Amino acid sequence: MRFLRGSAESIRAVLTAGNLIGAAPPSLNAEQLALFQAHSRRSFAAVVDQAIAVDADLMLIAGGLFARSEPGLDDIRFASQCLGRARDAGIVAIALDEADNPAADSTGIAFLEELGLVAGVRSDGGIRSRTVDIAGVVLEVGAPSAFGHADPAPHHATLRIALTGESDALQRPEAMAADVIVLGNRPDPGQRQLESVFLICPGWSAPAVAERRPEAGFALVDLDQGGVIAAEFRELAGVAPVVVTFTAGELADRDSDGVIRERVTPLIGNAPLVTLEFVGEFSRELWHRCRVADLSRQASADGTLVHLDLSQLDITTAPADASPTRSFVVEVRRAAEQLTAGAAPADDADTVARARRLVVDGFRRRAESRVA
Repeated sequence: MRFLRGSAESIRAVLTAGNLIGAAPPSLNAEQLALFQAHSRRSFAAVVDQAIAVDADLMLIAGGLFARSEPGLDDIRFASQCLGRARDAGIVAIALDEADNPAADSTGIAFLEELGLVAGVRSDGGIRSRTVDIAGVVLEVGAPSAFGHADPAPHHATLRIALTGESDALQRPEAMAADVIVLGNRPDPGQRQLESVFLICPGWSAPAVAERRPEAGFALVDLDQGGVIAAEFRELAGVAPVVVTFTAGELADRDSDGVIRERVTPLIGNAPLVTLEFVGEFSRELWHRCRVADLSRQASADGTLVHLDLSQLDITTAPADASPTRSFVVEVRRAAEQLTAGAAPADDADTVARARRLVVDGFRRRAESRVA
């Protein structure tokens, strides 16, 4: 989307959200977690690198810089190094602090602010907006609540930009008093015009491990005193996982471990994230022949995080006199738990319910057969 007004002065801004430095998905073991967090850091560093490369004047972080409001020291140190490079390149950074306690002064954003690396704004308490003058363009950047007093007239000397992580903020009059709204709670990018307000979702820069996000990146926006001149989404290379699908039919009568490795090995060490998707009805024996745990460990050692997508995997029942081994019971339970941990309840409730039902019904039928 592009708006042309023949502006004499303009600035370039990088909009980012969902960086999630320090995120810890519960489905990952210790080795995989360290690898995932390294990829998350690399994604944020890539955003900063591209901001410097395009000579950005401004970086707006619309929430989710850290996975926790009070991150670990190593995460703060890493963010400090990245934002220090941005500051040295002349980039002004402003971040939305989403701390639950408005009086808290121990958040990661607050610490970065003390170092002079970022200016923080909050929805409640503390500083709600910041005013900066960049190349003659005056901007007021803040939480939507900062614009409750604003004059809604279209002609004003300050460009108002609201940073928010709350979707319902779009229903509030104070948010609509801004000229630009940056919504940071959605992983997918997008932009549209809402009456006189330009809404942009920069998407998330963090990699996904338990859910499908086809794109990860940031938004590059050119602004002048009148608003948005141009906006585009830029994808970060290597952040979206490479998906490799295996069906029960193609593995049943073959060397399943060999088939999987033949297709996945070229990706190990080259692709940061790989999702193995299993589709169809898998028996206990077939699942064990896949040896995905060994492959996952090897991949982690070589720098590739392998995630299993079991949402389309069915569990076969055993003969009446068979008893499921403890190892298979544990594997199936972990698969169900992984689905539960990785799925958004509002969007994937049917998938989660189906996984649970398959697990419970399968073992119930076995128990009833043995009783009979």
